[in-house]
Amino acid sequence: MASEKRKYGRRVIRYPAQIDAGADAPLRECTLFDVSEDGAQIRIGQSEGLPDEFTLVLSHDGSAR
Repeated sequence: MASEKRKYGRRVIRYPAQIDAGADAPLRECTLFDVSEDGAQIRIGQSEGLPDEFTLVLSHDGSAR
């Protein structure tokens, strides 16, 4: 069994979200899969064309980012 080497533990969640890539790009659906104090993992159908930096939208009205 491999030992956990992460600095912070991850909390597994399954939460629908969207990716805002800016520059008039359409929002892209994704799932927030797990989170920790220093990061998050998302799952997206097509990562092609996804920029290195983007905003993760966590609410339907865009108020939580």
